[in-house]
Amino acid sequence: ASLCFGASIAAGYYHTLVQVSDTVIYCYGNNANGECGDGTNTSNYTVKLVLTNTITSSGDFIVQVAAGSCHSAALTSEGELYIGVATIGKFLLLYFNT
Repeated sequence: ASLCFGASIAAGYYHTLVQVSDTVIYCYGNNANGECGDGTNTSNYTVKLVLTNTITSSGDFIVQVAAGSCHSAALTSEGELYIGVATIGKFLLLYFNT
């Protein structure tokens, strides 16, 4: 897939998120703490699909991605915050702005 206007890249300590469109996020790198948000703790050194708008609760658009040392986050156009961290292991809705 090619990057679209508004696509972004977020780098964590040992993993990277690549938002290729307003509906798709890929991740690769160390996933020992579940930071890629794919539901596993298996590291991926090839790009892997981890979040699409079909996973979000309302099917809205992803507007921003962020990565930290052991977590990843995606913010949607409706204010939903999805996060992948060690204790969760996959992208789950953490906050909804009503």
